[in-house]
Amino acid sequence: MCLLIVKASAPAAASSRLNAIDRFIVTCIFSIFSTIIEYAIVLSILTLRPGKESERHYSLSNGGNEDIKPTFWNKIFVIIENPRILDAISIITFSSGFILFNLHYWFIADYDKKIIY
Repeated sequence: MCLLIVKASAPAAASSRLNAIDRFIVTCIFSIFSTIIEYAIVLSILTLRPGKESERHYSLSNGGNEDIKPTFWNKIFVIIENPRILDAISIITFSSGFILFNLHYWFIADYDKKIIY
């Protein structure tokens, strides 16, 4: 990966800042790395969770009178019990983020401006 960055920026002038292609490559590498980490988390939850016989069932109702708001830890427990939820959220988030980044990079950003600090 580092070789890819060096090869892509070889014809460019030397600079202490990231140029446009470096930003694009670093963002792509970060996206790939984040996706692999998410996949590892979902896979570890699926393979390391206890068997079906030790499942706990929680009710979000308060004795039938009124619904209670689940706490943060109960929401985390739901994600651990159903890692497909985390997988679906990640697919939507990573895909949308990468599409928005590409739209910004290729169509919106103006890389011809000279920024003087």
